[in-house]
This record gives sequence, structure tokens and C-alpha cells, in this order.
Amino acid sequence: MQHKQRQKPLIYKMSIHIRMANTRRKGHVKNKTRKTKPGYYKLQQWDNNFHGFPYNRIYDQDNNDVKVAVVSAPLYRGDDRRKLEQIKNDGYDIIGISSYGFYPILHKDDCKHDSRSDAMKDAKMQEIMKSMKGWLHCSRNPDFLPGIPKLLFSESDVPFIEHVKPKNLAKKWDVIYNSGSDQVFHTYHKNWELAKKCFVKMAKADYKILIIGRTKMDTKEEEHPNITVKFKVPYYEFLDLIESSKVLFVPGISDASPRIITESLIKDVPVLVNKDIFGGWKYINNHTGSFFTDENDVMAKLKYMIKRVDKKGYHTRKWFLDNYFIDEKIPKAGIRLKEFITKHVRPEI
Repeated sequence: MQHKQRQKPLIYKMSIHIRMANTRRKGHVKNKTRKTKPGYYKLQQWDNNFHGFPYNRIYDQDNNDVKVAVVSAPLYRGDDRRKLEQIKNDGYDIIGISSYGFYPILHKDDCKHDSRSDAMKDAKMQEIMKSMKGWLHCSRNPDFLPGIPKLLFSESDVPFIEHVKPKNLAKKWDVIYNSGSDQVFHTYHKNWELAKKCFVKMAKADYKILIIGRTKMDTKEEEHPNITVKFKVPYYEFLDLIESSKVLFVPGISDASPRIITESLIKDVPVLVNKDIFGGWKYINNHTGSFFTDENDVMAKLKYMIKRVDKKGYHTRKWFLDNYFIDEKIPKAGIRLKEFITKHVRPEI
């Protein structure tokens, strides 16, 4: 005799479905893993507690010293190089970073205008550079120091974005330019001679120009009602002056880590850059600005950019954050830096 299978009450069946639904709602999904934020490394600014300029240290995202020191400029004989030996004795691995003119490339114009760059002519400095375990570079063609591992990385890849937020400031100037100072070092590295030739044309075309870092133009003939000169400006005020301008002008060539470019992009201000600049070229594209050659083509490029700014056609901050950060907090360059260090410099980490 066959027995009929007893059917479970309808209420019991409903309770099973309710429990299953509640389980799904609470997120109890099988094999679901929690997302973890990627680790990254960062370059600490020069610190007098760690031998001062030109030495930096690398830290992880939790501010732990990973025992890698960075040499950011050529070393003078004497105290500079004694410090390097002390750093090695303290257990640090040494890498270099392009953050000072054309360093580590020996460039005759750098040597002519700066004694620190001239120190690269010394055989001992050449030996020091060749002994480094890695190099953070900014070059289009990193064919220098063959055999040393290299990473395309600049200090300007990781600006202090939390301090450089746009304030929706009104535009007062068409062009802003930072000359650094009127000393020989900045006159050369900021390409003041080319800048002046461009300013003559800009001013005559009725563009308003703001020059930071000088007390006056060099000659009476160069002065113009459309040119304003400011000598010393505090850092945060300087950032606001960038935002109050339509275009940042960067005519320099011997510039390895132009942090002013990425600070300008974060402030939503496009940049007009010399096409031959050593570093910073990687930030410039149709979303962020234009390249120019000299005073002969600068006006065509500037007119296009000003017209586009007036139509709100640039969104430089968005482009930079999309390409260089994760959720505006984690620097993609820092993730790459960690991968580079752990692979080539300190694989035991």
C-alpha cells in the first residue's frame, strides 16, 4: 500500500521563503569577499630631521618608513656626500628622482646656470648615480643610466588635493606666470627671456597678465598697463591667484617636477606649456591645455584656450582626479611606486 507524502503546511513554506529573503537582504551571500583598499607609497618632503635637501624618504599609506631614501638633486662634494654614506649605514636603500633641472642628465645649460647641476661633471657623482637601485624619472625617452630600473613618477603626480580645491573665484587675469625670482637660477629655469617675448604680444592683444616672483620688468619698454607684477605671495594666496586666472603659462624647459601644473589642474585652470619641457608633458592633452613652441605660435594657442575657457570648455580637475586618483584619496602613482619599490628596490618588504 502506497502512503501519500504529507504536504508541509503553507505557513511553513512561506516562513522558509521569508528567512531566505531576509538572508539575501542582510548580505549573507556565499563566497562574498570584502573589498580592501590598495596599499600605496608616498614621497615625504625634505625633512631637517632626515638630513634635509636633497634627501627624501618613502613612507607607506600608514606613515611607516619603508627604509628607502631618495636623492632629488646632484650632490655637492663634502657634507652632501657624507650624509649619503650615513644614510646607507642606517640601512636605507638609495634611489634617485628627477626633480632638479635635467638631473640626472648632464646638460650644458643647467651646468652653466647652476653650481649644483655642475657637480654632475664630477666622476664620483656619476658613480653615485650609477649605483642607485632605481630611478623615478619624468623623461619622454628614459635612455639615461642604462641597466637601472626606472619608473615614470614625479612629485607633481601627488599634489595636496585636499588643500587645492576650487573656490569658484572670479577671473581677474587672462594669464598667470610664476617666475620664481629675479635670480639667475630662476631666470634660466623659468625661461624668463622667452616669457618676456610672449608677454609683449599678449599685452598688445589686450590680455591681462599676472607675473609672480619679480618686483618689476627688466626695462621700461617691457612695461605695459596690462602686465601686473607681484613679488612675494604666500602659498595659499598664490593658489587662489591661479584660480583667478584663465590660463597658467609655463614656458620653462629645464623643469623636472612642475608641481604648479598639477596644482593648476586641480584648481580647474588649463595650462599652456612649452612643448620641449623636460617633465610635466604627460599632463597636457586636449582636456587640460596646449603646447606651444615660442613667441611665434603662442598667440594662436592662447586665443584658442581663452575662448574655450570663456565657454567653460575645460574640466581639468575632473581629468586629473580620474587619471591620477582613486576616489580622490588614493594616488594611483603611489600604488605604482609601491609595486616598483617592492619589485626592484626592496623585494623583501
